[in-house]
Amino acid sequence: MKFVFFGYDFSLYALMRLIDDGHELVGLYTFPCDGIFSHNEQIKMLAETVNIKTIEGKITPQEVENLIGHGAKAFIAFGYKYKIPPIDPKKAYAINLHPALLPRARGIMPMPHIIMKDPKAAGLTVHKMTQKYDAGDILYQEPLPVDETTDIEVLSSRTAITGAEILSVIVNDLPRYWKKAKPQNERLATEYPEPSDEMRTFNWKLPVKDLLRMNRAFGHYGCVANVDGKKLMVTSCSGWEERHALTPGVIACILPYELIIAAGNGFICLKEYVVFPDQKR
Repeated sequence: MKFVFFGYDFSLYALMRLIDDGHELVGLYTFPCDGIFSHNEQIKMLAETVNIKTIEGKITPQEVENLIGHGAKAFIAFGYKYKIPPIDPKKAYAINLHPALLPRARGIMPMPHIIMKDPKAAGLTVHKMTQKYDAGDILYQEPLPVDETTDIEVLSSRTAITGAEILSVIVNDLPRYWKKAKPQNERLATEYPEPSDEMRTFNWKLPVKDLLRMNRAFGHYGCVANVDGKKLMVTSCSGWEERHALTPGVIACILPYELIIAAGNGFICLKEYVVFPDQKR
């Protein structure tokens, strides 16, 4: 089947799987990436190996029609941030793979929200594209486990690997799954905004478990920590609960490789961190 893919490096494995399954890539769309939360260098390189030029930006209605005219039978999105124009289902299929159990946790980057406050929404949903984000009829869903040890790296990895397997199965039998799709229950719908710096900034008055959960939710993306007048980007920390008389946020101890900060009901051990560039002077 000829298909158009929308995604970035997070969805690289899924694109590779579809190509390995024998489907023909005829178009690839991605978006400008910040090098922190998103990257697209590898997916561009893959497109080059099959002689497809990557377009970094929004697809237009005319481009949709041109691609259909060149034989595209499926438009497949996995992590694309822009709205895709309406695609006539009589001409081609249009599906999106969302990293949550819809209708819960709609939004561009729901996984940090899921880890921090909505673990039962963890999973994958393949649904029809509509002009309302993440609201189309559901072709398939699969839950993923999230517990007090799950971090963003584990959840992202499972999403990428499982997502590739799911898309392989769905696309190989797309007409049947498309026909059996069921509407979402809007009464159960929740939506989360794209994560902000405020959402990933440590409030030292919070309990240790809440701060560690935040760190698991952002992992290598980094949490923001204000310490001794400096802003730090923290990618790894641990901690423990212990009664103390220190003011939350003060440095309790400086070790050769760790920085210990007082929290609301204990201490946070910063293990991997850097000072923001504009704070180094």
